[in-house]
Amino acid sequence: MAGAMGLPARRLACAGVLAALVAAVAWWHPARRGGARPRPRDGGPASAALAPENLRRWVSPQRGARAWTAVATHGRTTGYRAAASELVWLDGQRRGKICATAELPDVEAAARAWTGYARRAWRPGGAPAPEPTPDERRALSHFHVANRTEAIEPLHGVARHPFARVGCAHSAAHAHDAGLFDITYLVIHNACGRPGPKPRTLLFDMGASVGFAGVPGGVYATLPTDGGGLAPSLPLFFRIYADRCLEPDEVYAWEPNPRVRGADWWGELPARLRAKVRFYNDIVDEGEIEQAEGSA
Repeated sequence: MAGAMGLPARRLACAGVLAALVAAVAWWHPARRGGARPRPRDGGPASAALAPENLRRWVSPQRGARAWTAVATHGRTTGYRAAASELVWLDGQRRGKICATAELPDVEAAARAWTGYARRAWRPGGAPAPEPTPDERRALSHFHVANRTEAIEPLHGVARHPFARVGCAHSAAHAHDAGLFDITYLVIHNACGRPGPKPRTLLFDMGASVGFAGVPGGVYATLPTDGGGLAPSLPLFFRIYADRCLEPDEVYAWEPNPRVRGADWWGELPARLRAKVRFYNDIVDEGEIEQAEGSA
């Protein structure tokens, strides 16, 4: 898991659900200090974040979702507007219908428009993001930040590339042939060409695997199109943001089981970039819902 600060938070409306999922994964993963954590004695949730009263705060009991969500917790970001195709997935009626929903004419057409734009914007190389066509703009979701909008890929039930090979039948009419680790569907914030100084950018990678090992120069020279299940994550994230005029100023990486020797973890990363990196050979302890809300 990784994230970057210094740009609009991605998908703020889903932060609570994400926190609950992270808490669930962290609980059942064997603890690195002193063995596995015990199961809850009363059969209750592994974390307070998963308790029914907290889940109800983040997941509406009503079916459907709103196209516009006001945001009052992130400075200049005032709201989030979901694409029409995103709302289809959030209507509460998609359980057991992943492939059928992905193949609905409007959903499929929107996915083609959105991924077409994402591919054009994937390797900006220090240039501003391209302008979307009217069809592409309608297919994208947007944050409203100050006096402009920031495009982002819409939520999709496949939860990967919308045409990834996840079990839906591939045909001439309905393509499901993208690689499982194809990441070119992501629409990443691009700060190139914006007035003013570069914002301070912090990169957090809470699962840094083998660090910078095996990548010539430590960071990819050209942004890959495939995330790779076992490929190093830090060289990828660094290149993603550097290409968008958001080269990280500081990098914080955690990995309890790096699978390589300490010296190899750093690979060929040059001294200029190595000075930005803080590596913790440890787990990230989960917090509780109160800490996520900032009240602790």
